[in-house]
Amino acid sequence: TQAVGKVKFVDKKPQRLVVDLPIDYYGQAETIGITQYVTEQANKYFDKIDNYEIRIKDGNQPRALISKTKDDKEPQVHIYSN
Repeated sequence: TQAVGKVKFVDKKPQRLVVDLPIDYYGQAETIGITQYVTEQANKYFDKIDNYEIRIKDGNQPRALISKTKDDKEPQVHIYSN
């Protein structure tokens, strides 16, 4: 499984990042665990990016969304119900 990301640069500074992260869905608990881990990694590695969105999907089915704007202190996390 490979994540695909797109980033927009303005004056050589990353402004917006969108990542599609495919998973094989085996249950809500797994989705929660993956989402928590990805949120921690995003805080660690994307702290210099003003806006980002990480979409966790199983095929075309969205499972979770992690997003942050420059006004947010912490990422917003939404886990979709089945």
